[in-house]
Amino acid sequence: MVRGPRYKYTHYLEGNGEELYDMKNDPGERKNLAKNPKYAKVLAEHRAMLDDYITRSKDNYRSLKVDADPRCRNHTPGSPQPRGPSARDIIKKKNKLEKKSEDSCQSSLFLFLLHKTLQTNIR
Repeated sequence: MVRGPRYKYTHYLEGNGEELYDMKNDPGERKNLAKNPKYAKVLAEHRAMLDDYITRSKDNYRSLKVDADPRCRNHTPGSPQPRGPSARDIIKKKNKLEKKSEDSCQSSLFLFLLHKTLQTNIR
């Protein structure tokens, strides 16, 4: 991702996807301009900015292996309407399952201690 004074450009190795947003007129990044012919020059400038950064920093970005979680990437990179669960949804579900497991363990411990207390009081 690179950002100029007005535009933000993101490139994805996966599917060679791109996003270009006008941060002045679209700060919420709702309209991807990467495929809009009117912004071809701006897109080319930002591609060059990214390539320049990669060259100057000796970043190995272009040779990286794509390792995207298929649960999060069942849409075209840069798609304005991704389908499927988001990373937040996956983490939330995982936390809920962990909490349920933790609650179950606490309930079991409580019942065990209650049982022992009752046994001790009965004797």
